[in-house]
Amino acid sequence: MDPQRGAGERGGPSPDPPATGIPGSWGLHQDSRSLLECLPPAQRAAVRGRVIDGRDYGDIAKQLGCSEAAVLELIGRGLRTLRALAGQRP
Repeated sequence: MDPQRGAGERGGPSPDPPATGIPGSWGLHQDSRSLLECLPPAQRAAVRGRVIDGRDYGDIAKQLGCSEAAVLELIGRGLRTLRALAGQRP
C-alpha cells in the first residue's frame, strides 16, 4: 500500500463525483449541458443521473430498468461521445 494513501483508498480516478446535491455543481458549463441533448435518451439519463445529480448506480439502474453494469456502460459511452463532441467545438 502506498503510504501517502489512507487505508482503503485505491489509485486512479474516483468513480464518484462530488456529492454536493446542487445540480450542475460538477463544473458543467452551459455548452456541456447542451451537448447532453445530443446523447441518446438512456445515455443522457445515465450521465445526468450520475455526473450531474450524483445518484448511485443502483438508483439509475432502477430508473432505467436495467442492470448496474448496463448503467456503467451507458455512462462510459455517453462520456466518450461528449468528449468527442466537445473536441469538435471551436
